[in-house]
Amino acid sequence: MSLSKLLPLALAAAVIVGSTTPADAAPLAYTVGDLFQPGGATALIENQLCTIDLATGELTPIGEVEDPDNPFPIEQSIEGLEFDPTTGILYAVTGQEELISIDPATAEATRIATLTDLASGIALNSAGYGLGVLSTGEMFVSAGESGPFFGQLDLATGEVDRFLIGPANAGWPQAVAVDGGDGVFVTDRNSAPEPLLVGATVTPSPGGSATLGPVFGSMGSGINLSIGLDFDDDGVLWGIEAGITSSATANSTIFTVDPTTGARTFVATPTDPGSGLQIRAESLAIAPAPEIEVPVLGLPALGTLVALLGSAGLATRLGRYAKR
Repeated sequence: MSLSKLLPLALAAAVIVGSTTPADAAPLAYTVGDLFQPGGATALIENQLCTIDLATGELTPIGEVEDPDNPFPIEQSIEGLEFDPTTGILYAVTGQEELISIDPATAEATRIATLTDLASGIALNSAGYGLGVLSTGEMFVSAGESGPFFGQLDLATGEVDRFLIGPANAGWPQAVAVDGGDGVFVTDRNSAPEPLLVGATVTPSPGGSATLGPVFGSMGSGINLSIGLDFDDDGVLWGIEAGITSSATANSTIFTVDPTTGARTFVATPTDPGSGLQIRAESLAIAPAPEIEVPVLGLPALGTLVALLGSAGLATRLGRYAKR
């Protein structure tokens, strides 16, 4: 058999899919909020799950977050959006303290459980929720309004082991973000008018505990205290805020945050290029970067390649050529 005919067969036998690597693309974030015209005071569309291209600020509405089998009795605020890195499931908390999962392709919601206090069994009644997940799957929940707390959430039962109950000893922790090394960051609403970026040292349940600190710094004035945070796969901390507090017609902005100082850098006002609509939202979840399969030459397949070449009497010739 000629080399021109044998080589494609040999390469096909030798090349195998052996590794994956993150795709080289801009981070894609998800958020939930109400859509407004720029400068508008009345929401045109409510509770829309949207994606945000963090490179451009382009906003793409997906649909209203709703449970088709058991519709929410009233229009629900959707807070604390977060992906579980161990499963890829997108979680959130409703305004009626229900833990839900959301299909990121359709916005369809599935009720999981009502948030209850582990110690008392009483349903929680807070607001301003944030969610953060460790690489090992433990999820933490915070609430920055109406009975603020920080604790660990059982995804199967909705039970919350509350480590810190503020504001007397914990501030008002709202947004939660976990970096690639399982470092936990929260925002403190009790520092109005400027929210603070604060670290947290957390020991998961059972016997869980959390200590807030150190304070990395102020996130600056002119920003709404309702904030969503998340890290991308490159370790960049991103944020979204619900609209400047002093203006009833200001829509959300996205920004990056220096995790060592709390300083933020404006990136864009998310806008749907088709309709011109903008969003007011206070939660942010960055999708894990998709992985692409990279063909590699495996050792078993390499042996097959050599054998095929040898069967045609080519291995010796190639060896002589390599010594020249």
